[in-house]
Amino acid sequence: MSLAACSALMRVQQRLGRSVDAHLGWWVLGVFLLARLFSAVLMARIAPHTGEMVVAYREERGPLGYWDIVHSWDGKWYEQIIREGYPKVLPLDQEGEVAQNTWAFLPLYPAMTAGLMLVSGLSFGAAGSLISIACAGAAVVLMSVLLRERIGARGAFAATLLFSVAPSSPVLQMTYTESLGILLLTIFLWAITRERWLTASATALLLGFERPIALSLVGVVLAVLLRMVLQRHDLRLRPRDVLGASGTLIATGICGLAWPAVAAWRTGELDAYTRTQAGWRAGDVVPFKPWYTNFQILFGEGKGVIVLFVLVTVVFMMMTGPWSRGLGFVLRAWMVSYSLYLLAIVDVWSSTFRFLLFLWPITAILVGAAQQRSGDRLLVGWRTAAWAVVFLGWQIWWVDELLHFTPPADSAI
Repeated sequence: MSLAACSALMRVQQRLGRSVDAHLGWWVLGVFLLARLFSAVLMARIAPHTGEMVVAYREERGPLGYWDIVHSWDGKWYEQIIREGYPKVLPLDQEGEVAQNTWAFLPLYPAMTAGLMLVSGLSFGAAGSLISIACAGAAVVLMSVLLRERIGARGAFAATLLFSVAPSSPVLQMTYTESLGILLLTIFLWAITRERWLTASATALLLGFERPIALSLVGVVLAVLLRMVLQRHDLRLRPRDVLGASGTLIATGICGLAWPAVAAWRTGELDAYTRTQAGWRAGDVVPFKPWYTNFQILFGEGKGVIVLFVLVTVVFMMMTGPWSRGLGFVLRAWMVSYSLYLLAIVDVWSSTFRFLLFLWPITAILVGAAQQRSGDRLLVGWRTAAWAVVFLGWQIWWVDELLHFTPPADSAI
C-alpha cells in the first residue's frame, strides 16, 4: 500500500473515530439494525426448508417464510399463552409425569405482545418481533452508555458491535424473551452502578415475570453489599445506601419466588413450576451435574472433565483478571454471578448459545477494550474485526443448525 493510501486510510479512521465519540448511540443503533438485517437474510434463506412442527397456529399451506421462523420454537408457546392462557390443571404424560406446558414460560413478554397486537392489529409474529427488536435496540444503546463511562466511546462501540453480531443474535428479533430480558437486566445494572435502588428493585420485580435469573441478580447485590461492608471507610457510605441495597436484595429474592408462587396458586400444586421445568429435562437437575454429564457425552469419559475444567478456568480468568478491571465492580460481579448460575442450574445444550447473550460485558474483554488503563488497550480495532468475522460465520452455522428443523426431531434453540 502506498504512503498516500495509508495516509488517506488514517484520515478516514480518525474521522470515523471522532464521529463515534460524538454520536455513539446512533452508531451503535445503526450497526445493530444492520446486524438484524443480516440475520433476517439468513433466516429467510433457511425458512422454505424447515419443518412446520416448530410453528403453531399456521393456517396457510406451503413452505415456511421469514415470519414463520420469527415465531418458531419457543415462540409457539408464547403464542399459545396469548390464545389459551395458562392451564389450571397440570397436564400429564403417559408415564404420569408433568408434561411440557406453558407454566415454564413467564408472562411479561406475551402480555406486552398481546397488548401491541390489540392496538395495532399486527400478527403475533410481527408484534412479537417488533417488541424484541425495539427492546434489544434500546438495550445496546444503554450498554454503550454504561461502557462509555468505563472504557470510552470506541471501546463501547466495539463491544456492542460484537454483541449485535453474536452467533445467537438472531433470537433478538424473534418472539423470544431474550431482548426484553437483556433490556431489563441492563437497566438493573445501570441502576446499581448509580445507586438508584428503587429503580433496581422495580426492575428486578419485572424480571421476576420475564426471566428466571433471580439467583444471578441476588449474587450481584450480595457482592455489592459485601463490598460496602469491607470498604465502608473508603466508600463513605450513607445509611440510605445500605438500606437501599438491602431493599434491592429483598426485591431480587421476591423476583425468584414470584412466578412459582403464581403457578402454585393457580394450579393448587405447590411445586407446579419446578415440576413443569423438569418436563424439559431428562430427569431431576442436580447442581453442576448437567455440565459434567454433557461434556462427558461430547468429549468422552475423562476428556470431558478436562475440557470443562479448562473452559471454566479460562472464562473466569477473563472475567476477573486485569484485562477486565476497566468494566468496574458491578459489571464484573454480574458476569461471575451469572456464570455460576449457568453452571449450577442450566442444563447445558443448544439453548446455552442464547443464554450467553446475557453475558454481554464479556465482549469488551474479547476486543481488548476492558483494561483499566487506556494505554493497555491494544489492537482493539483489529481484534473487533477478527471477532466480528468469527461471530458472523458462527451465526451462519447457528441459523443453519438450530433454527433449521429437520423432522422428525432436531435440536431446539
